[in-house]
Amino acid sequence: MTETVHCAWPGRAQLGEGPLWSTEHQALLFVDIRGSRLLAHFPAEGTTRDWPLEEACCWLVPHAQGGFVAGLRSRLVRMTLNADGPKIVETLAAPWPASLGNASTMARPTRPDGCGSAPWTIANRKPMGASIVSTARV
Repeated sequence: MTETVHCAWPGRAQLGEGPLWSTEHQALLFVDIRGSRLLAHFPAEGTTRDWPLEEACCWLVPHAQGGFVAGLRSRLVRMTLNADGPKIVETLAAPWPASLGNASTMARPTRPDGCGSAPWTIANRKPMGASIVSTARV
């Protein structure tokens, strides 16, 4: 059996990252980190759409309650997507301020676009089962 490989999207991204298939949208989603865009390729239609984001986005993962968790340059957010484009519905986490003097704040993003390892704290403290997550490593 011979498989044929073809180009799904001939366009360009400055720094494309994080391909994710969305069953809900029947689209391949990915981000252009340096271009601060979210892109969606719809193979059934043979079209690709893109929407500007308010800041660099490094990755998307599905959220259990629908939509996505997005790793933006300055925070983690829950995001939805409809025909008008992406919409941030809540901030899930924000970086620790450097002024706290906590040793864990010494980590800095390793890439010049600001996407990389960084400490985060939960900004919106809602019950998450038996415990509350206070820090996470992205």
